[in-house]
Amino acid sequence: MHETNYNDLVNIIRLIRSENVGPITFFKLIEKFGDFKEAIDSIPSLVKNAGKNKINIFSESMAKKEIDLHLKNNVKIITYKDSFYPPLLKKIEDRPPLIFCKGNLQFLKKISVAIVGSRNASLLGRNTSFKIAKELSENGFLVVSGLAKGIDREAHLGAINKGTVAFLGGGIDSIYPLENKELFAEIEEKGALISEYPIGSKVLVNNFPRRNRLISGMSRGVLVVEANLTSGSIITAKYAIEQGREVFAIPSHPNDSRNLGCNYLIKNGAILVEQVSDIVEVLKNNNCIMEDLSDNMLKVKNTKIIDDEILKKARQKIDELIGSSPIEIENLVAVSGFGYEIINQILLELELCGKIERFPNNKIAKCI
Repeated sequence: MHETNYNDLVNIIRLIRSENVGPITFFKLIEKFGDFKEAIDSIPSLVKNAGKNKINIFSESMAKKEIDLHLKNNVKIITYKDSFYPPLLKKIEDRPPLIFCKGNLQFLKKISVAIVGSRNASLLGRNTSFKIAKELSENGFLVVSGLAKGIDREAHLGAINKGTVAFLGGGIDSIYPLENKELFAEIEEKGALISEYPIGSKVLVNNFPRRNRLISGMSRGVLVVEANLTSGSIITAKYAIEQGREVFAIPSHPNDSRNLGCNYLIKNGAILVEQVSDIVEVLKNNNCIMEDLSDNMLKVKNTKIIDDEILKKARQKIDELIGSSPIEIENLVAVSGFGYEIINQILLELELCGKIERFPNNKIAKCI
């Protein structure tokens, strides 16, 4: 059915579905309490410390219903504790605690390259995406993309015979755009579909940037084939840079506004690609296969008791120091004079109350 112990799976779903608990907060809670159930049970006292009397915690019955619904629809539930969880994805800071999958789980372990680009792509861009995807798959790489029309679609089509993985912007049952209905079914048969959203979740605009972090997070490198300066593909490339992945781009004629994003990436350090060997050689020479993470966070629980008076002073100081612009937690520790343990507890309290937001690279800011 699933690798993770059933009770753990129930509690993982309860925790990640609870109010104001995102992926980073989820793992911070596990790091602090060392146990899923204890983390859930501690949420009310944490929010009370930050001035909130009530918080919505996802119920056990709702979590079990979610599990049953996915199993009835032949959807695999994979948690970060499972062997099929993509190894590189496990290393990003805001990895989802669980993902939903249809298709062949073996593809989730393969060395991947993401191909992304414009939805309104040129014929040349579409042909280039198809050709490079096909050649990458023939060289043993798994092609990953987002099942959008244009460049994404051609990347999946180019690699489909060897298998390809598509990350979705809605629930695992969401076919978007509808013109990709047949391709959706073919990827399920010959590759894998992945979503961090449960069945029934609508495809929302705000989901796509979050989806893009997973496309880059699973991949060893990201190729941008055609993109304007404000496209989601540029966001994916920026995620790739933050995650320590290679970024590749196809150069464009300077008068083609649809593709100035690729020229921008190349100017800022992306590897210029003229043929598939430009990607293959870089990734094969870069032989630092990122090792899988051992699951130590449930084995260590910090039992040190922090004095209430110290916490009270720290809360006041932290409230003064945090503004609407993101600040690194390391700077907060240095300026405040309080240690990481104290700071992390206060940040957990504030985030669970919806008073702060976390950003990549260990940054936080007050919610506006």
